[in-house]
Amino acid sequence: MKVRWVILLFIVALFLWGLWADYSVTISQFFLERKSVAVQEAGSWGDTFGAFTALISTLGTVIVIVTLNVQRRAIRDQALDLHRQRFESHFFELLKLARELKAELSYEYSDAFFRQRRAQDFTTGIVAPSSSAKLVKVVKGGDAFQATIDDYRFHITQSEKYFRSFKSLGESYLKHIHPRAEPTFSPYFRLIYTILDRLRSDKVLTASEKHQYARLLRSQLTSTELTMIAVNATATSLSKDMHKLLVDFRMLKYLPQTSLYKRLRHAYGEEAFQPRD
Repeated sequence: MKVRWVILLFIVALFLWGLWADYSVTISQFFLERKSVAVQEAGSWGDTFGAFTALISTLGTVIVIVTLNVQRRAIRDQALDLHRQRFESHFFELLKLARELKAELSYEYSDAFFRQRRAQDFTTGIVAPSSSAKLVKVVKGGDAFQATIDDYRFHITQSEKYFRSFKSLGESYLKHIHPRAEPTFSPYFRLIYTILDRLRSDKVLTASEKHQYARLLRSQLTSTELTMIAVNATATSLSKDMHKLLVDFRMLKYLPQTSLYKRLRHAYGEEAFQPRD
């Protein structure tokens, strides 16, 4: 019940009390003027005050209860708002930390990939560097994501096995990419998992608010980042249920449609790439 209803009840009670008080004064004057009226009759009339007093007491109790309920709701709303403020502050702190971890990434190409990339252009969809570009074996910072993607696609296209199932993509990642990426990439992947997992488990945020934060997170990630997050999530022994979080929050729906995208779409299923209703 809103505060205005409490005020209205109080005004009504005060009005009724005023009417009764005025009526009482009138009756008392009537008895004074009619001295012949028996004292017992006056006493009986006085007893009627008890019912009115009980009514006023009841209204007062109701007003107190309603007031306490309004205060309880106000305190609860304040607590919820405080939780949302703290969550948002922590959310942006984690985004900042993700950018810092991204700047510290480092990836060393596999020997097989590096030798072939130096020798010639690929016919697997990977664009080789121009002749004027300096080819280095260790790539750092945000460019390390593209380096891991290039290396990963090289290995899954060199194999005779057709990598399209969730399990096969994860096995290839564990074999060819994870040993070299683990030192610097693992903290980054764990942080992204932490952000999404806290969104999922939060008891205060509404579903709409959770997906709004997920969209904000997605807007801060490049397509290469999201691609490698999706690839890493296929290795469930490392990433737990990260793939479920990616599907639930529709993190992959804007991935560029490359050959690797087609494999990931087949592995994850159509749901992961559809907009959420």
